[in-house]
Amino acid sequence: MKYTAGFSKLLTYGTAKIDKSRANSNVWEGVVYMSPADESVPYGGANMCANATVGCKSLCLGKYAGRMHMPNAMRARLNRTFLYLRERDRFYAQLGKEIDAHVRRCRRKGMRPAIRPNGAQDLRGLGAWVARYCAKKYGNEVAVYDYTKIAPSQIDGYHLTYSHSERPESLRVSLDWLARGGSVAVVFAVRKGQPLPESWHGYPVIDGDKSDARFMDAPGSVVGLRIKGSFKKAIGNPFVVLA
Repeated sequence: MKYTAGFSKLLTYGTAKIDKSRANSNVWEGVVYMSPADESVPYGGANMCANATVGCKSLCLGKYAGRMHMPNAMRARLNRTFLYLRERDRFYAQLGKEIDAHVRRCRRKGMRPAIRPNGAQDLRGLGAWVARYCAKKYGNEVAVYDYTKIAPSQIDGYHLTYSHSERPESLRVSLDWLARGGSVAVVFAVRKGQPLPESWHGYPVIDGDKSDARFMDAPGSVVGLRIKGSFKKAIGNPFVVLA
């Protein structure tokens, strides 16, 4: 099925987690939500999350959380995805304009601007482009960060939180990144409102549901996340770690 893309703004500024970051850390994030994993494939697109697993796809927040499952939200994701796939230069030109507008807005409001290039997808090249753009134009003023299932590496101006999964090599990658001072996100079998474990493999667990501003976490932090949606459905999912 061929998809005829319309136009959608690239940056999203208002979700429950973004609002928490604004309230708890004075950070205002702009997030690019494209199609997660293989959502766009039936329409002629591509897999946008190279290391997506069966477990993470079944619980994907970028597809099922909040209003993400609604038809208009899916169409907006597809619009951005196909602009990126088919008109890369136009995509980057538009993203640069929206980043500039976001920085001006944050300055007026007295807030720190942040950009999360990959809200649902996992494109390292996109994140690196945003990091270079922001560093060249704004120095350290704009925080650029992402969650990723691709083995992370140190990239100037780009904070990466590794997303632990059920892949056999994931535990090794997680512990290596933590030992190097990185952050690792882990979804625990914990209901909303219930306490998270205090530690995971000897590293302290922080509450990742309080804010999305991962670049403010202490080095070597395990970002604990609770199950969103059906707890019954999530139990037994290999992506979820028993608390």
